[in-house]
Amino acid sequence: MAGVVHRFLLLLLFVAAAVMPASTNAAASSQTDALLAWKASLTDVAALSAWTRAAPVCGWRGVACDAAGLVARLRLPSLGLRGGLDELDFAALPALTELDLNGNNFTGAIPASISRLVSLASLDLGNNGFVGSIPSQIGDLSGLVELRLYNNNFVGNIPHQLSWLPKITHFDLGNNWLTNPDYRKFSTMPTVKFLSLFANSLNGSFPEFFLRSSSITYLDLSLNNFSGSIPDLLPEKLPNLTHLNLSINAFSGRIPDSLRSNMFTGNIPPELGKARKLNMLSMYDNRLSGSIPPALGSLTSLKYLDLSANNLTGGIPYELGHLSNLQFLNLSHNSISGPIMGNLGNNFKLQGVGSSGNSSNCSSGSAFCRLLSLENLDLSNNKLTGKLPDCWWNLQNLQFMDLSHNDFSGEISALGTSYNCSLHSVYLAGNGFTGVFPSTLEGCKTLVSLDFGNNKFFGNIPPWIGKGFPSMRILILKSNNFTGEIPSELSQLSQLQLLDMSNNGLTGSIPRSFSNLTSMKNKKLNISSGIITMA
Repeated sequence: MAGVVHRFLLLLLFVAAAVMPASTNAAASSQTDALLAWKASLTDVAALSAWTRAAPVCGWRGVACDAAGLVARLRLPSLGLRGGLDELDFAALPALTELDLNGNNFTGAIPASISRLVSLASLDLGNNGFVGSIPSQIGDLSGLVELRLYNNNFVGNIPHQLSWLPKITHFDLGNNWLTNPDYRKFSTMPTVKFLSLFANSLNGSFPEFFLRSSSITYLDLSLNNFSGSIPDLLPEKLPNLTHLNLSINAFSGRIPDSLRSNMFTGNIPPELGKARKLNMLSMYDNRLSGSIPPALGSLTSLKYLDLSANNLTGGIPYELGHLSNLQFLNLSHNSISGPIMGNLGNNFKLQGVGSSGNSSNCSSGSAFCRLLSLENLDLSNNKLTGKLPDCWWNLQNLQFMDLSHNDFSGEISALGTSYNCSLHSVYLAGNGFTGVFPSTLEGCKTLVSLDFGNNKFFGNIPPWIGKGFPSMRILILKSNNFTGEIPSELSQLSQLQLLDMSNNGLTGSIPRSFSNLTSMKNKKLNISSGIITMA
């Protein structure tokens, strides 16, 4: 009897050994057939020319297999492929964990059968032309961690079943034509960190279910039509939030937290200072009023602060100087008055400062001297007064400086020593600067635009401009007190497109060599206005 049992067990082992390779081979054959059938349905498939039966499927472009030889990853981004997904047999790819078709020309709908990709962890169909509704069956992909369907033409409601995905961390449906789901059916999404629904057709009040998804660090609801107030508990419920974009909606009422360009009204609440992890705060182009809360100085992780294009009043809080990680500050186009805070120089990492179109009536110019990382400075259209600090010309990373339409006065001093000038745009128009053409600029070989119009500069226009600014495209010296002849050396500005020297005291004739200024866009000679262009 024991011998019979022993022979039976050996027989079972033999059968199992024979069947298992056959099963694996059958699966491999099935997935090969499925992918080749799908390829045959596509057009513009030159990138998949190596997809043939002459080569093993695991060696095909964009295909990666697991240890058992089953297709585990299909990565085909930006290959110019055209077609759809209807001919792809998802059931033949049971081991597929990643499907990346981003940046192709796929069209049509997503088949509901995509739910047969039972092992799928990452689905990226972004940047294509898919249409129709998003199949609710995607909610059955229980292992899905990343879902990217942005930049397509999906329509209809967002399926509430997508909120059932228990492992999802990245959820991006931005830039489609999606409409409101029934948020009451949405489940809490405790694992999601990145959530973007930007540029859709969503409306109504702020979806409260977001507040139950406490792991969110990135939330973008911009370019929709949301309205009503923003929940006061937003910073408390989303304590890990680092990026919040609610721009271009129709929100109203007071603003509790890190929000961006909406039609917000009311004051900026001091509670905003509780969002300590926030590194980007943008509320530009709203209807915010009142003063800037000093509590914003508590946002010690903040790198980007944009409060421009509102109705803010009062001064700039001294506490903003405590933002030691700040790299970009824009307070332009408000009604801010008083001095620019004297401790601004403590923000050593600042690369961009914008405060144009306000009513600041004096300047703490020396504060800028310590901003050695500064690249862009726009203080135009204020009421800033006094002499321009000499140290500003020592900011060796400064590329853009716009001080136009203020009340600056005095001469621009010549520097005693040479410096490394990175300036490409300088706008000083509409002030009260005096003196001769500043020799300080002679070392600024990268200058592209220079506007000294409507000041009180005098003396001759220096010939060295012709050789000193080889990249110059715009040179405006109008409405000053320059005298003497027009230097023929200006004809060496081979890139020049606009030259305006009107309303000065210049004498003599236009140099014949100006015919070499072939880059001039407006080929019209207008001597009466003093605008020198090509005849």
